[in-house]
Amino acid sequence: MKLLTRTRAVVVLLLVMTPIASATVINDVWAPTTSDPREVNLYGIYNSLYGTAYSDSNAIPQVSPDEVFALLASAASVEATARYAALGQQFGYYQPTSGGPITYTQLFDVQDPNSGYPLSGFTTTISPTGNFGFYDLAGGVYWHSQAALNPNGEDHLVTLATADPNVFLLAWEDLPLALADGDFNDLVVEVTLQVIPEPTTMALLGMGLACVVVRQIRARKLM
Repeated sequence: MKLLTRTRAVVVLLLVMTPIASATVINDVWAPTTSDPREVNLYGIYNSLYGTAYSDSNAIPQVSPDEVFALLASAASVEATARYAALGQQFGYYQPTSGGPITYTQLFDVQDPNSGYPLSGFTTTISPTGNFGFYDLAGGVYWHSQAALNPNGEDHLVTLATADPNVFLLAWEDLPLALADGDFNDLVVEVTLQVIPEPTTMALLGMGLACVVVRQIRARKLM
């Protein structure tokens, strides 16, 4: 895993990322014990990652829109880590997001017997320029973050917010919705915005803090 210095100065990964009430209904179909121990409700995956205690996936805050992405800082990158995968899944990003042929860049390929939770060894860092989308390739079908690019215009991605404004969870459904169970746990990828602070920005921040300290010292001397 590549380690980069993070800053809260840039807290937005998406072009527009607004927390909303559950925009997509998530179907929790798996009992706490199941015949296939690799199947976990989305809230169970979320709880395991972030120490929360949700009992309903629809109670987790979703963010929208979650179709077109862009880095909002020239020195930014995105770290993507596969956290859960049911059966074989490929994940990556694509460009462009409107018109013209789509260029797909695979980031990792999760296949049996690696499926399940938790996953390890599936982390990569990207720095795409311009607009881009994410995709899940399963059963020979590309499911895009842009619903309009999917068969029947279906939305196969739910993006969940976390306590860290720079960290989001991409949760995918990998079958046509008419055939799917709607649990959005077929591929779960954590994406983290990473920013390398520019020296000038850090210098200005240091100068600002220094001014505050000087003012406090002067104020004490006048007392």
